[in-house]
Amino acid sequence: MKTVEKIVAAINRVFMSIAMVLLAFSAVLTVVNAIMRKLPGVGGFAWSEELSTYSVILMLFFGLAFLEQHNQHLCIDVLLSKVKNKTAVRVIHLVRGLVTLVVMGTLVYHGIPLIRSQIRSNITTYLLHMPRAIFFGAMLGGFVLVVLVWIVIILRKGDFFDVD
Repeated sequence: MKTVEKIVAAINRVFMSIAMVLLAFSAVLTVVNAIMRKLPGVGGFAWSEELSTYSVILMLFFGLAFLEQHNQHLCIDVLLSKVKNKTAVRVIHLVRGLVTLVVMGTLVYHGIPLIRSQIRSNITTYLLHMPRAIFFGAMLGGFVLVVLVWIVIILRKGDFFDVD
């Protein structure tokens, strides 16, 4: 089990590194495009907004599993903040993990046929003409990694996160 945890953690670090690069790339691209639009006679690049948008979306999906693994994702913890019993907190984490597994599993299950149809139809993005199957495939990879992260967390016999 430790080997699987290490492999998932390593893949997660790679995905998070890609997410950080995508965020930096998107920020630089947006700033450069904004400056270019202000220069007389130059104008901006229409494709840069599409690329920036896709970069931010991919950053979100690539970083999702890392944040799940480290319990750093955005969540509303009204219930969790009221519960003081460690066992009850672990049960809440387990339920959250199971719900996440079902949702992400459903997205993977329905995402695979979507990617297949995207490949068959060769649909591309509007300005960059990038095959959308690449974009959706990257999102699917993020979903699969979240499923793996939660399987590892649950198989650690309830050792979910640091419970005070």
